[in-house]
Amino acid sequence: MSTPGFTTISNAVQTLAPESFQASSGQVSLLTSKWQSLLYEALEIPEEDKFTEASYPFEANMLITYLIIKDIIVVKIADTTAGSSSSSGGAIKKIVTGPTEVERFSPTQSYYELSKNGGILVEFQALICALSNKLGVFITGCPPMDEATVVSVLRNSDYSYEHKYLTSPEFDDKI
Repeated sequence: MSTPGFTTISNAVQTLAPESFQASSGQVSLLTSKWQSLLYEALEIPEEDKFTEASYPFEANMLITYLIIKDIIVVKIADTTAGSSSSSGGAIKKIVTGPTEVERFSPTQSYYELSKNGGILVEFQALICALSNKLGVFITGCPPMDEATVVSVLRNSDYSYEHKYLTSPEFDDKI
């Protein structure tokens, strides 16, 4: 990756992830491997180079970065929801002693705040969709490309390139 501050996917995740959604380097490394394994074929990366960040174009590394951040956010929300799914309600927000009074966070409210328009999940999903569209990679949750023209670039053994234009009906048969 060539943008200052983003020398690696791990560094980009640590820089771009919201402070309350930071992850360990081990977790980031595991998620990086997951997304590289899922995307390398669509990005035409040779299998032997699928875990080498330098083999991916900058936009692909940024796509992987945003997918990792979204995974981290969703997992932390799920952990909060699972940890607070007991009959008590949610994570503790405030306790007043005396006659005991407990106020709890609502896990569904937290998820709602993050996923509504302008929320952080919506922002990361928009970035993911823009990059996946630019790279020609389908990511679940991104709008379908109805009546779009998709360009398939084929790399020949002599390193020349051949472009095949697929229109929507022909593209549907390839999926």
